Amino acid sequence: MDTIVTALLKKEPQFPSDFEYLFEKYCRKGGGSEEERLTKAMVFRNYYELYMYAFFLGIRKKKSIKWKNRNKEKSSTKVWNVENWKPKQLRDYLVCCILAEANTPLREYDLMSEKEIASKSSELMTIIEEYTYGGLSILDKTFQSDKNYFDETFAFTEYVFE
Repeated sequence: MDTIVTALLKKEPQFPSDFEYLFEKYCRKGGGSEEERLTKAMVFRNYYELYMYAFFLGIRKKKSIKWKNRNKEKSSTKVWNVENWKPKQLRDYLVCCILAEANTPLREYDLMSEKEIASKSSELMTIIEEYTYGGLSILDKTFQSDKNYFDETFAFTEYVFE
């Protein structure tokens, strides 16, 4: 039987298609040299790295957006299931944030049936997606006001700490 964490880690989160351009612009997918990544301002090696960044930005700025038209707005871009995200410590911290955000006493997770775990892990994934949606909308707003804002080497690092 899965635990709530292993069930959550098996899931692959989604995001609204309106933000696909951020992943294409700032993530390197499918190889390419390190030099090419730097010259094209591709800060993130993988899509899931930008996804995690947007999640933590959403958490930090307390911006969570409900996703009403999920089936119509869902991106076809894949960010990989959570268990493969690296570094593992950062991924585990994300899981801890979600467990805390869910306001469910931890002991209750131990008492859940498989069906309850499947349902609750989907609820937890929704929380991840809503904070990521919030973070992506913050990035989108900044990008729309200044298309070159994130082209500087440490722009993403400085941005999250503003």
